[in-house]
Amino acid sequence: MATAPARSEDHIVFFDGLTKRYGDLMAVDGLTFGVPKGALFGFLGANGAGKSTTLKMLLGLIRPTAGTFYLFGEEGRGKPRLRRHVGALIESPAFYDHLSGRANLEVFARMNGSPDRRQIDELLEAVGLTQAAKKKAGSYSQGMRQRLGVAQAMLGEPRLLVLDEPTNGLDPEGSREIWALLRRQVAERGVTILISSHLLHEVEEGCDQLAIIDRGKLVRYDTVSNLLRRGASRVAVEFVDEATAARARALIKKWDGVSLDSDALADAVSTKVVVLMPGMTAAQFNQRLSQSGLAFHFIQPADRTLKDYFLAMRDKAERRSG
Repeated sequence: MATAPARSEDHIVFFDGLTKRYGDLMAVDGLTFGVPKGALFGFLGANGAGKSTTLKMLLGLIRPTAGTFYLFGEEGRGKPRLRRHVGALIESPAFYDHLSGRANLEVFARMNGSPDRRQIDELLEAVGLTQAAKKKAGSYSQGMRQRLGVAQAMLGEPRLLVLDEPTNGLDPEGSREIWALLRRQVAERGVTILISSHLLHEVEEGCDQLAIIDRGKLVRYDTVSNLLRRGASRVAVEFVDEATAARARALIKKWDGVSLDSDALADAVSTKVVVLMPGMTAAQFNQRLSQSGLAFHFIQPADRTLKDYFLAMRDKAERRSG
């Protein structure tokens, strides 16, 4: 199990042993980690991992079975006043379909005490709905409703945005626009954003840090760059057979400047070995491998992605359960 840093003043959100049980089902199991101020923070996990349940507890929509969370430095359970500074989009946004997009935002703005018409105009423009602002929300496509949901979450200039699949239903251009908007909120206003998404390439490109949960437990807490190990060159070597690959693994472990990538998806392929080279160039590694006399088919760069990590994590879990 991963270990996250202890709670500090730098955390705008901190989950402390947060647990939710439904009968025999442990949906969230002792979750402990923090979201630093001013971060665009990714919250990842497979379907059913406990992401939405965790976010709903943070927003006061369901009660934890055990544990607690801290929001803006205060314990958040039973304190709805703290959530006045939180904007949220959880699952599919709900609107008054007989009202226009603009009218919906005006209603929600009055509800949270921030009926600023100029801000509503700015948000509609920011999410690309200015031309559709007078149309009834019931006529909006799924992507348009998601855009309106993001705008709704940003009403009142919240200090924290909690977004569950904010680009769901958007085309690639729409997704890029929303992520650019979120990055501007962080850079220009210092907003902290906790975002759950299954679109790994978006999280990889957009987020600074992330937490990964599996079956309700924290399994990784890290920066995106550390997780992907971008600081080290990474190559994949395809050997002629399993026995040669096994000998190569044993030999490479003894070399200075290189190490085996134990989390690599390619480790599931018995003839392939993935190597990290923090202290050796690819050319030097190629030369040394050639001198070893081990027969291989090819060497190629193997830049790591979050998809690789998730697939490797799933394969390891399957091997353990098997």
